[in-house]
Amino acid sequence: MKKTLIIIFSLFLALNITSVAKSGTGEAESYINTIHSIMLCGAGSTATSCANPVILGSDTSGTTFDLSSISAGASAGSLGNLGVATPGSTFAYMQVIMSKTFTIKGTGLNAASATCYTAANSGNGTATTGEIQARGSSASSDYAAQAIKVADNATLGDNMRGTNNLDGTTSGDASNGNSGTNTYMAFIAELTAPFTMKAGSVPQMKIAFDLSAATNFPAANCTVSPASPSVTVTFLN
Repeated sequence: MKKTLIIIFSLFLALNITSVAKSGTGEAESYINTIHSIMLCGAGSTATSCANPVILGSDTSGTTFDLSSISAGASAGSLGNLGVATPGSTFAYMQVIMSKTFTIKGTGLNAASATCYTAANSGNGTATTGEIQARGSSASSDYAAQAIKVADNATLGDNMRGTNNLDGTTSGDASNGNSGTNTYMAFIAELTAPFTMKAGSVPQMKIAFDLSAATNFPAANCTVSPASPSVTVTFLN
């Protein structure tokens, strides 16, 4: 399921959880998350540290997206204003603060090569609680969208961490690579190429993503977690 969209003054990046080996992934029919804050990372930033962030947009209520519902070439909505970046400034990294809860409908093979399905939490699907991973179902009759929270003990990529901050500060954050008990997750990503803000220009961003392996069933049972859509981010001046 490949789609491409152009977003004006808007950004979206995807989760890349590595809490367990991705031995089983499947296509996500729907993939919903809420973005609460987005920023460009300033001078001195790395793949694991967002220095001197320029906040493009921040909202405690957040903006919710279902990647599967966005048609090719459509706008996914506005998450922020690139105009707040100082002309002449160059950025190589960006950071997104997102909800730890995803709503996903997907199916795929688990580590034992058995077919698993996401399942409604009101049915046979279970939500994540603390150290307990969410679990879907082996029954196709249970197939439905499932709310899946990233567990507190989940191991994330080194470019991610649990956070309670929407302004890019790190006070009280979990260490890099850890989810922790924090409310949100911070995700840092390197841009396809460094972006320099130009005076008088209205930049766009091209984001291509693929949901064909965005649901993860990593164990011999139907334990389920969000996997990362394949995402490419490019600025268009």
